[in-house]
Amino acid sequence: MIEVNGWKIYFHKIFNKQIQELVKSSIKFKEKDTPKQYKERFKPKLLKVLQRAIEESIPNDPFSKKFELRGNLSDYQRVKWAGICDRYRLFFKVDTDKKSIVVLWLGYPRNEGGKNDCYRIFGKMVKKGDFPSSIEQLIEESDLSS
Repeated sequence: MIEVNGWKIYFHKIFNKQIQELVKSSIKFKEKDTPKQYKERFKPKLLKVLQRAIEESIPNDPFSKKFELRGNLSDYQRVKWAGICDRYRLFFKVDTDKKSIVVLWLGYPRNEGGKNDCYRIFGKMVKKGDFPSSIEQLIEESDLSS
């Protein structure tokens, strides 16, 4: 858990696994690449974009219209990026009373209408119960040592 702008930010176990793999890959690249090669690798760039989203964009205004989802997923928010990560989506849930944000899952690819579209997959994960609707349960399922 980290705290930014008064918001407690938790990483759900599913996202925590994703971010750990991304960090491991980035460390391997950093150890073997020149600084220039490392800067051009996709995974370190993605890691930097995720860090900026989690530590700046989301806690600055977690209910921003730009994060809004509609329909069956309206209880959740997401970050989407233009440029390097334009097909990735970072899904999260916010609770104002607890002043908590739980980062849930990094989805890829955004493929509108496709059977592997990240919104479709996230919707299935929600329906299956991978992400409980209660913020308390989501926090319990988070790695509190993050």
